[in-house]
Amino acid sequence: MKGRRKGQRIGPLYGAVEKQKGYGAWCYNARLGRNLTIDELAARAEVSRRTILRIETGVHRPTYRTRQRLQRALCLIPPAS
Repeated sequence: MKGRRKGQRIGPLYGAVEKQKGYGAWCYNARLGRNLTIDELAARAEVSRRTILRIETGVHRPTYRTRQRLQRALCLIPPAS
């Protein structure tokens, strides 16, 4: 994609997120609501950028552990002790 820098915030992923419901759409909206890039969320949650993209587009269903990491990264549950 010409002219886009790594880590730049992107809008809807070709309409895929807007059309789906469920965890991927929730994750996408939560990330945008906190003004995070995919790279920033991936670093905070300690998961790959590709995993975030696959979850948000509905290609991948995250495991329980991955969901916990994402929720902690989005500040929705307290850090593990």
